[in-house]
Amino acid sequence: MERHQVDLVDMRKLIVEKDDVSYKYILSTMDVFTRFVWLRPLSDKSSEKVAAKLREIYSEFGNPKILQSDQGSEFKGVVTRLCKDMNIKLIYSSSYHPQKSQGKIERSHGTWKDKIRFDLINSKFGGICDWVTNLPSLQSIYNNAVHSSLGISPYECLLGIKPNSVTQKCNFTNTNLEDITIEFANEESNMTFIPSEDCAERMRHIEKVRSQAFNISKKASANMQKNGLAKYPPSEYNIGDEVYVKFIGKDKRVYRGGSSIAAPRVLEGIVIATNKDLHK
Repeated sequence: MERHQVDLVDMRKLIVEKDDVSYKYILSTMDVFTRFVWLRPLSDKSSEKVAAKLREIYSEFGNPKILQSDQGSEFKGVVTRLCKDMNIKLIYSSSYHPQKSQGKIERSHGTWKDKIRFDLINSKFGGICDWVTNLPSLQSIYNNAVHSSLGISPYECLLGIKPNSVTQKCNFTNTNLEDITIEFANEESNMTFIPSEDCAERMRHIEKVRSQAFNISKKASANMQKNGLAKYPPSEYNIGDEVYVKFIGKDKRVYRGGSSIAAPRVLEGIVIATNKDLHK
């Protein structure tokens, strides 16, 4: 739960009405390391609605240290305040820049959104596509399936246990409760907990699973970065080169007739320093 990436899936071409609410978007939140995903329906993409769903997720699973999103206004405002309240570092980034993201999630999230939309549109029951109802099932399917970049499922990578199937049931009969010692806290003492061997074994298993997933993920990430840089190599400049720099900010020009579409504003500049380490 170190870093999450969040994005929206546009479902306005397939609006679903439920309980007098029109659902038009899906909030997709993904844990970068485990690839575990949370999918939530939204009636609109206001920052208030996005923040409410994020708070719902983090209240149950805990919040990450970093939340990464694009520059959309839905990830500002109330979301910014939520991140401040929950001590989350909010990072805005552009999509499809593997040299900036170490080839992790940015590029794949675009493909991921297309897959979500395709799967939901084709998950019709009785000729009706109720993607709001099907969303939890789709989330479960994705999280329980083995991920090619991990070698295991996101579920197992996050929780340290294989996902249950319909034939598996919870069973605690092998746990020796006498091995667990608990001292109840009072004003003079702190609570202590001595885990049983079963608990210790599970913790060792989680560590092993995540270590294996990290190695596989690191290799897949390096390949993605290499392929991304080969296809979209970064521009190289030398000191003294004359360049144009795009001006970032709102266009406050007044258009008097004619088309309001204009070329992006740029500023002339000269390169005074370079840092080639950024793309190593």
